[in-house]
Amino acid sequence: MRPLELKVRDFRSYRGESIFDLRTRRLVGVVGPIGSGKSTLLDAVAFALYGKTPNVAGATKALIHQRAAGMTVSLRFQVESEVWEVVRSLRRKGQSQHALYRYADDTASDPDDPDLRITGESDVNGRIVELLGLDFDAFRRSVLLPQGRFADFLRARPGERDAVLKGVFGHDRIDTMQQIARDLAAGIGIEIEKLGLRLDQIEQSKVLVAAHGAELAASEDRVELLAKAEPRVADLDSRIKLGRATVESSGGRLRELHDHESRLPRAETVDTAVASISSAAGRRAEAMAKLEACQSELQEADDAVTRAESAGATTDVSRAAELLASVAHETTALGASQKRLATVEARLAATVEEGAAATERADRAVAAESDAAAGLGAAVERYEASQRTLHDVRHVEMAHTLRRGLVTNEACPVCSQLVTDIPDAGTRRDLDAAEAEVATLAAAREAAAARRTETVSERKAATEATVSVRSAEERLRADMEPALRDVSAVETRLDGMRSELAGLLGEGEPAELLEARRRELASMTERAAMARQAVARRYADHDEAIKEEDGAREQMNEFTMTLVELGTRLGESTEIPRQAEPHVVAAMYTRLRSRWSEVIAELESEIAAAERDANEAVEGRKVLLGELGVEGDLAEALARAIAETKVANREIERLTKDIEASTAIAKDRDLLTVRHHNYERLATDLTNSRFIRFLLDDERRRLGELGSEHFQDLTSGRYRFSDDGEFRIVDLTAADAVRKADSLSGGETFLASLALALALAEMVARGGGRLDAFFLDEGFGTLDPEHLDLAMDGIEALVSDERLVMIVSHVPELRHRIEDLIELDRDPTTGDTKVL
Repeated sequence: MRPLELKVRDFRSYRGESIFDLRTRRLVGVVGPIGSGKSTLLDAVAFALYGKTPNVAGATKALIHQRAAGMTVSLRFQVESEVWEVVRSLRRKGQSQHALYRYADDTASDPDDPDLRITGESDVNGRIVELLGLDFDAFRRSVLLPQGRFADFLRARPGERDAVLKGVFGHDRIDTMQQIARDLAAGIGIEIEKLGLRLDQIEQSKVLVAAHGAELAASEDRVELLAKAEPRVADLDSRIKLGRATVESSGGRLRELHDHESRLPRAETVDTAVASISSAAGRRAEAMAKLEACQSELQEADDAVTRAESAGATTDVSRAAELLASVAHETTALGASQKRLATVEARLAATVEEGAAATERADRAVAAESDAAAGLGAAVERYEASQRTLHDVRHVEMAHTLRRGLVTNEACPVCSQLVTDIPDAGTRRDLDAAEAEVATLAAAREAAAARRTETVSERKAATEATVSVRSAEERLRADMEPALRDVSAVETRLDGMRSELAGLLGEGEPAELLEARRRELASMTERAAMARQAVARRYADHDEAIKEEDGAREQMNEFTMTLVELGTRLGESTEIPRQAEPHVVAAMYTRLRSRWSEVIAELESEIAAAERDANEAVEGRKVLLGELGVEGDLAEALARAIAETKVANREIERLTKDIEASTAIAKDRDLLTVRHHNYERLATDLTNSRFIRFLLDDERRRLGELGSEHFQDLTSGRYRFSDDGEFRIVDLTAADAVRKADSLSGGETFLASLALALALAEMVARGGGRLDAFFLDEGFGTLDPEHLDLAMDGIEALVSDERLVMIVSHVPELRHRIEDLIELDRDPTTGDTKVL
């Protein structure tokens, strides 16, 4: 894995976004003062790859969630020839995002067009482990050595070391091979069981062949018997069908005659229809005479209305009504215009007064803003002075604390160097008081800043209010003139309307004069309307008489048509004129009624004969089928017997083929048994206790030998590792005494862990492995200059064109050994990390 680019946004101590381009870097140092977020940079690398951070206690996503409202980290890296980018975004609220992209090359940058896209936390984590060959614990024990965790690999249990070595050297592929062998063995075992079951079935088939042969003979005899009986059954079916058809046909005609028999009317109906026609004709003549009298009276009333309209009375009344409505409307409009004019005058006076008050508030707001700005400047100066004082007090306190542990001519407990002089601690001051003063002045600075912001807002609001009031005053002055014009125009229109009303109605109250004219015209109109209503009633009476006469004649016509239709149903053609005399229709009805009874009797006799013949045929068919043992249709029984014969033939052929194939199946089962044994043996040989154990024992031995060389160089020949692969410490200056790793001091533990890490990286490089990056977090502060140089010599040996080594440290001497630096600092106000 070769890192190419790291993007960090709102991650722990970072705010905003920081981009670290790692493409051209080989040996890079991350330096800066304490608290500047140096270790956070390596946390971001680990978090991008595994979603965990080694420098956070617990290394859990929930803890990270508590430290920031949200954060995003993306890392672009190269594995062999493939370029990948992992992006993780965590939010305090909402769904977190995890994505892994693969690009055609390192120049691709569009996340919407990758060669491959993987989403979801579990899928992304699984693919990362597959690409690197390391889970998170193995990664932080071999590739990233976090602060305070250098000795994890050194002190790890054997099983944990084996997991790291398997992932680093690709031996985890043997686990995959073992699982494949197990799966193949299991699959072949299932096939063997299937073949065994198949052979058992073939043995049963030999027994079934004889049984199916007997069934076949019985089916063939059954087919022959049913075929001989088929013509006799067909003859009986024809008789049944003919008899039932006759019953159905004659029965249908009989039901039809019965259904229509009720439509034959009684003889009295004809006499009633003739009487109705004569009565309706008399009533029609009487209604016509009354209609003519009402029409004459209506003509007289219409002539009177016409004379009034010719004199213009109707037009004058309509015009006067329009003028009265307009006068009322204009009077209302005049009141509204006068009210609007008064409203505009009142609002203008109030706006002038409001403008004066707004100008005064704006002047006061400008003065308050100036005072707040001066107060903020003074608060900032006092706060910065208190911070400088706190810094001095802390240095004095640290000096007092350190000097109590120093003894002249003895080793320093921190750096192990010989103490020659005890430094002067200076005058001590109250640290708590200084910190309390800084907090108090910080609060005062924030309050002054808030006051400055408040006065700026007040000044802006007052200025905007002044401008708004002046604009409103100008609009109101512009509205005065149209309001005055509206009042004058309405008064002029009212005078003209009143003058025209006097000309139409005369002198007096216009509304009363108009009402008198309306009553006069209404009286003439009402008389004409009443006459018109009378004419309409007479017309209705005349029309009713005509309708009654037409109804009687229509009833007679319908009766006639019914007789013709019923005669046709009996097969007799009868023609009667549409307006036939009643005695002609009555004679036809008598003849039809007699013939109707004769036809019904003939149909009933024909139906009885057909039913007897059909029943005899049904009984004969039933007896014949009973003798044959057939239930239901003979053709269906014959088809079933033929089908059973074919099924028995096919089953005998299938069973015969199965019996012939038994030799080949037994041979296949023997071959699969041999393959199953081979795969089971291969899966057993590839277990951790055999082949992988052999490989890992060799890797640990080589790692111990190469790590011993680096350990001896880093400790000036004092220490090396044991030869048993357990990485115990051999003290070459104490008669090769073997010690546990826990007995080393902090600096010695760091050198031992570094030696193993250097050896592991070197072994991977020799074998063409996947570790093209190495991250080291702090740890150099416990080394003297000589061992520091030895450690850097070993680290520089790892650097190559394809490998990145990143060191995080606050040791100043490292700046002189590393040219490629990423320098970080801490914002004194916000505490955020920034890149210099």
